Amino acid sequence: MTLTKQLNDNDRLKWHTPETVWVVLRSWRGISLGAIHYYGSLNLSTNHDCKVDLIRVLTVSGARELTKLQNDNSLFGNKFTWRVGDETKCFDNEDDVIAAALSCYRKHFPKAKRLVLGDPIYCEPEKILAGKKP
Repeated sequence: MTLTKQLNDNDRLKWHTPETVWVVLRSWRGISLGAIHYYGSLNLSTNHDCKVDLIRVLTVSGARELTKLQNDNSLFGNKFTWRVGDETKCFDNEDDVIAAALSCYRKHFPKAKRLVLGDPIYCEPEKILAGKKP
């Protein structure tokens, strides 16, 4: 049996500062039929209106793959055409979402001292991706 230390209210409040940026990772995989992508956003727990959706710019292979994937799985027969340089919120795996977050979080939140994988609505933070504990 594993025991975990419970955070008291003061410990929780240390994480919820303007210096902490949260990478919220989402996916419909396993929930929605045919869902294969991951999505991510950067959030501040002190300002719920302050959210930046992560995007990726498509390469040649990424554009071809996404076009084929969406055309093969179109329920209504819609035809999609993705091109090199197009932006999408879809990522192929969790690591790509994290890499995008690491590369741009300081641009959007210059006062950030840490980047945390998790969701600010939960009591305990998950993994620190950059920076130190408060």
